[in-house]
Amino acid sequence: MKIRLLLSLSLFAVGTQAFSQEALGAWTEINWPNGWYVRPVHISMLPDERLLIWNTNYSFGQPLPDTPFGTAVSPGTNYAYNVFTIGNAANSTTNLFCAGHTMLWDGRLFNAGGHLIENGYGDDRVNVFDYRLPNNQAWTTSSRRMTQLRWYPTTTALPNRRILVLTGIGGSKHTTADIPDLWMVGVPWLPGLADYHHALPPNASMDNYYPHMFIDPKDGNPFFAARGWADEGVWPNQKLDLVRLTWSTYSTFPNGTMNVHGFYPSSVMINAKNWAGIRESIIIKSGGAESSGEHEPATTNALFADLYQDPPIWQAAAGMNLGRLNHTIVALPTGDVIAFGGSLTFGTNGVPVPSEAKPRTAPELWKPFVSDRATRPWKFFNKPVPADHEIPRGYHSTATLLPDGRIAVGSGEPDDAPEGSGNEHTRDVQLFSPPYGGTDAWQSLRPTIGVDCPTVIRYGETFDVTVAPNGTSGRPVTKLMLISLGSTTHAFNENQQVVELDFQNLGNNMFRVTPPPAPKIATPTFYMLFAVDNTDLGPQGETRIIGIPSLSKMVQLKDYEPIYPSGGALTKGTAQENINWAQPYSLLLGDNQYLGQGINFGPGFTGSTAEFVVSGVAPITDPTKVRVHIESKTVGIADLTISLFNWITNAYEPVAGPLVSNQAEKVYETVVTNTPGKYVKADGSIKAKFAYVQRGPTFVWPLSARADVVEFGVR
Repeated sequence: MKIRLLLSLSLFAVGTQAFSQEALGAWTEINWPNGWYVRPVHISMLPDERLLIWNTNYSFGQPLPDTPFGTAVSPGTNYAYNVFTIGNAANSTTNLFCAGHTMLWDGRLFNAGGHLIENGYGDDRVNVFDYRLPNNQAWTTSSRRMTQLRWYPTTTALPNRRILVLTGIGGSKHTTADIPDLWMVGVPWLPGLADYHHALPPNASMDNYYPHMFIDPKDGNPFFAARGWADEGVWPNQKLDLVRLTWSTYSTFPNGTMNVHGFYPSSVMINAKNWAGIRESIIIKSGGAESSGEHEPATTNALFADLYQDPPIWQAAAGMNLGRLNHTIVALPTGDVIAFGGSLTFGTNGVPVPSEAKPRTAPELWKPFVSDRATRPWKFFNKPVPADHEIPRGYHSTATLLPDGRIAVGSGEPDDAPEGSGNEHTRDVQLFSPPYGGTDAWQSLRPTIGVDCPTVIRYGETFDVTVAPNGTSGRPVTKLMLISLGSTTHAFNENQQVVELDFQNLGNNMFRVTPPPAPKIATPTFYMLFAVDNTDLGPQGETRIIGIPSLSKMVQLKDYEPIYPSGGALTKGTAQENINWAQPYSLLLGDNQYLGQGINFGPGFTGSTAEFVVSGVAPITDPTKVRVHIESKTVGIADLTISLFNWITNAYEPVAGPLVSNQAEKVYETVVTNTPGKYVKADGSIKAKFAYVQRGPTFVWPLSARADVVEFGVR
């Protein structure tokens, strides 16, 4: 990999004035007109608060180079990204242009697919960026490849730490990649990066380009919020059952005409409390064009639905003031959303020439949690000034929330840049400061999260932290918000999760905070924690942002430390054919892979048995809790007992069961308290036994048990 010297630049910010007495936001330029020198077609916030940005380092129609360009942008003091350090973070194996990307549970960035040979050809490689390593060592390319070539795929982090990769197109005929991939990264005994399999059934009823995926907080299953193509029919909204790995239609649109259109809309989901104090998980979608035509106008339509409803009911919101496609909706720490950029049409070859494409340079605000949200109009904010700083932010533009509450807005096809000119993606980057609390002078009025804020928080386990109101305003803090680190491209943030936290004010600025209760609410990864007060200085009766956010604190929301089985053995029953019991652990992590074809019960009917054990090594040797997880089903009905090996008594000790197991695949999980040396040996060794006892007297052939996704966890 070619290594470039770090370049530190001290730059001046150019501010703007609001064009009315009402606070309407302010723009700051970054190194005008050169920006970050790399156009942020792809932008991801890292746990160390750097921004990893990339596009491609060749002009369309030109030969591919060996090293696609990437840059890590480090902020200056107090998140001053206009005073920054650039570091070369190029990937030497894969052109990551038009890849999908999201964050793994440990903070590494997962990238799927990319650009090979030509637009639409795609790539089948997986790359991971480890922010903890030097830039020239941070990229790793998996030795395993995806099922299909992918260009424009979506990657979704799942509650079980796996990554779901969906659609995109690829190959010389730009064929739809309709076979979903599941990835597990960093399994220690497997070669390369991942335990990967492609057993998921094909799904052709889904958007080819960056489908909009969310996690349903009711059950943790992925939800596809269909965009719909009005000229080709509307794709159904769908859910994937992560246990059975089957798709089903879920939450149909009331009618096709109310749907936002399919060509480059934007959407986001926020889990927060509404005006009545009731928790909702609102998806808001807006804009998009009716078809893929270059001159097809974008719609102003907006829809919203609450995923806590079953099924969610889609409702029409007030339309945006301007039709937009290729815009990006960004969730704010206050629970509001702003639509940035976009244009009325795609423009010839994607170039938003103002006279033709009519780029949208004024952001718009919408409030998802107010009582009149179905009719509440969208609110225009300021454009950049002077006029020549109104950069077209259309195709390939991005907008990303920063740790200080501002939004970095960049890229987009510049005015009159012909394809092949090398200037297809503008590098001029601007920071937008929303009028939090109804004022543009909000930064001096922030509340503060104390230095006692933990860096690691765990599901359902409360923590205490100092949260102080601003010394000048004295406004009380009314919200604590977790917002995941953005990973945005092509009008969609694939890593956006926003969750309002419950808390108790203990007095003296001490808050007792309750993290989300389970990964289905917020998947394990890194988040920005914001405190928001109730400042409201804006004109009453106007749509405005209520509340001023603190500087965020970076926290990692963790589940149990995962332990994947490194060995296993059949102890009772007989294995069916085609099972390699010498290495059963190679099948213990798949989804619907099972342990080969199954374990036959011993001879006889009622009371016949099937039993196997698995072992692993814990990353910590003195945990207080141990978790055992298995997905299982049986042909026939059986009782399942889960036991952990007690290293003190030198015997297996039942910890769950008997549990009823039948042909419906189920998740069985138990958590037990551990004392030193009991279930985890001093060297980290841990063992579990899964024993099935056949119920009778009905004879079922073959009598067998099947297991899947066996793993331990400790904390």
